[in-house]
Amino acid sequence: MFDFSKIEMTPGYGSNFELGATTSQIEEIEQYCGHALPENLKIILQHYNGGDPEARYFEVKDDTEIPGEMEISRFFILNDEKDVPANIWWKIKNYGEYMGPQTVPFASDYAEHIYYLKWVNDVPQVWYLAYQDMEGTETYPVKDSFDDLLEGLYAE
Repeated sequence: MFDFSKIEMTPGYGSNFELGATTSQIEEIEQYCGHALPENLKIILQHYNGGDPEARYFEVKDDTEIPGEMEISRFFILNDEKDVPANIWWKIKNYGEYMGPQTVPFASDYAEHIYYLKWVNDVPQVWYLAYQDMEGTETYPVKDSFDDLLEGLYAE
């Protein structure tokens, strides 16, 4: 298990001040994508739902065409308020066609672009959905795993 004190996570709260996703809410998203979520993402959803990491910057994979440093602004929430823009389900409903099937959005940057999990050969990789408008949408792999992303976060 990842030591979340390294990135100084601040918990987020839903509009009803509910902290954390329930086991059934996590199971529902796993059923949707057809895969188990990484354990550390489950911990974020259960303990820091919608949280902000203080250590938010990370270096991207060398073979991408995007700049070498990126940032995470906020992790998304997972609860029953599926019509809230910060909810994973809202992101799936509105951007799922751009991310593709069996994907799970989990965070955004300050420009509101989306970080999501995409299973490639049954391995959940971290991808990035950048859009200026829906016609200018591009996706990039940025980390080989969710754990790689967490381990690579640092503060500036």
